Amino acid sequence: MSEVRLRIRHKGGQDQLTVSPTTMLATLATQLAEKSGVPQQRLRLRIGFPPKPFMGAADMPVGEALTSGETLIVEESDEPSIPVVAAASEPLTTSALATSVMPTRPPAPTEAPPVNSSGVGVRRVVDADNSCLFTSMAYVMLGRDRARGADLREVVAREILADPVMYNEVVLNMEPNAYAAWIKGSEHWGGAIELAVLSDHFSTVIAAWDVQTMRTDRYGQDKGYNQCIHLIYDGLHYDALALSMLEESPPECEEFDITVFSPFDTYMDGQVKAVIAKLNTTRQFTDTSKFSLRCLVCQKGLVGEADAVEHAKATGHQNFAEYR
Repeated sequence: MSEVRLRIRHKGGQDQLTVSPTTMLATLATQLAEKSGVPQQRLRLRIGFPPKPFMGAADMPVGEALTSGETLIVEESDEPSIPVVAAASEPLTTSALATSVMPTRPPAPTEAPPVNSSGVGVRRVVDADNSCLFTSMAYVMLGRDRARGADLREVVAREILADPVMYNEVVLNMEPNAYAAWIKGSEHWGGAIELAVLSDHFSTVIAAWDVQTMRTDRYGQDKGYNQCIHLIYDGLHYDALALSMLEESPPECEEFDITVFSPFDTYMDGQVKAVIAKLNTTRQFTDTSKFSLRCLVCQKGLVGEADAVEHAKATGHQNFAEYR
């Protein structure tokens, strides 16, 4: 689907806005608030002719909710059209946060996928652009769509704000509102917190395989989930793991990849272990205790992950690159 073009009418005049059809309504609400001057938590929308009230879930894609060419009338009301969290200048209480953001989760599968007995485990590489975890998750959970990683940042932010008791300041190492805003930034990496959140969102066991240690961490393993996906972690970067059903096909052919499995699929586990063992043998990983980094903000040289973490805490700088 092509981009969605919208006409905006508000108290300050008229504007135009073009967004991707995969953009979530929560993101659209932020943009509308900026253009109209109406606080996001008071944003009321009307569409059509004659104008009718519009209501939409925060995590609904724009392409499913609105038609390109639509006119949106922006008004101010105590009943927002898109449930969102108030701006940081108007902090909400913990109870208000929990009720103001209600992420819509996909239905939890009632049955596990069939166990496989053929096919070849393959690594599906994604861009090293600070969003590799989210892009890999989009590949395995959202129909092999590498373009929807940014949507999953939004999902993580909303899930965290919906449960500030589980995802509190101690767990996140920062206040939940601040963390939710931080993880939506495309320059910030995802890690264990994001894998735990996405495991619950998709009701899926996420098996993250470490190339260096050949260890696997299984998020959601004890929650009775009926499906499982696999990711590779090389110390700095995540990639997706899939089962290619066409053993004679070119390695770049992804059309027949299987990406979601039964948690008890021992055949796929064996295929994954073979992929990880080969990567380990050829040392396709980064030893994060010894690798050299440069801060791309101030150009300071750093050694190891611990050094980078301390530098980030001291300066607020978050953009690093490995160099040899």
